[in-house]
Amino acid sequence: VDLTPGQQDGITRLGIQQLLTEVTLVQSDGTLAAVQDAGVVRCGTRDALPGFAVLTPEGDHVGFDADFCRVIAAAVLGDATAVEFVDLETGWPQFLLSGLVNTIRAALFAMVLATAIGFVMALGRIARNRVLRSGARGYVEIFRSVPLLIFIFFAFLGLQDLGLTWVSPFWGVVIGLTAYNSAVLAEIFRAGILSLDRGQSEAAATIGLSYWQSMRLVILPQAIRRMTPAIVAQLATLTKDTSLGYVVGYEE
Repeated sequence: VDLTPGQQDGITRLGIQQLLTEVTLVQSDGTLAAVQDAGVVRCGTRDALPGFAVLTPEGDHVGFDADFCRVIAAAVLGDATAVEFVDLETGWPQFLLSGLVNTIRAALFAMVLATAIGFVMALGRIARNRVLRSGARGYVEIFRSVPLLIFIFFAFLGLQDLGLTWVSPFWGVVIGLTAYNSAVLAEIFRAGILSLDRGQSEAAATIGLSYWQSMRLVILPQAIRRMTPAIVAQLATLTKDTSLGYVVGYEE
């Protein structure tokens, strides 16, 4: 690592070799990939804490945190000067805005996928075919009982171990949210459909409508009105759960 003697002294207790080894071991982490794509390491600083970083009259950042960022830049990008320092007391809006965009993006993808899969599973739960009912019930019971955090871990780390190297932190969060919330939404859809009086489907059958025609024209239009509050509440919970993406390095 090409650093000045003063900078090297500032990071001696970290053990440069150990740090570089750890960086090498986590090359698959999404954060490092983002740093490599950006070509710069962005480091938040608080110049009011002189023990960690001080802004000199010449405009240079010196101190433990500043040197640590330079080591990361040298290890990941091969250039110790590829560091952008951001004062957290004045530059925090850019972090909030980028995080908001990531939150909305992950939530929208997961909402669409979870709603679609949940609706299919709900139809399977009330299907006349025993195999379909059993399969849908197994899906709901399994995916609803596993903690969401486990799904996110498995979606990012487990799928990569299985050879799906394209799974990024974003897709890890989306897959985890989709798996869990689709099971919950399936039960919401099923409960809404079954809440209608049986006479509705019987009346549809007497006028010659098929099962799917009665579902589309009679049952679902009424059931959706009853399900809407529960669906909105669950989608709001899904949006808040995107914060669990921090465990796989997803910045939101």
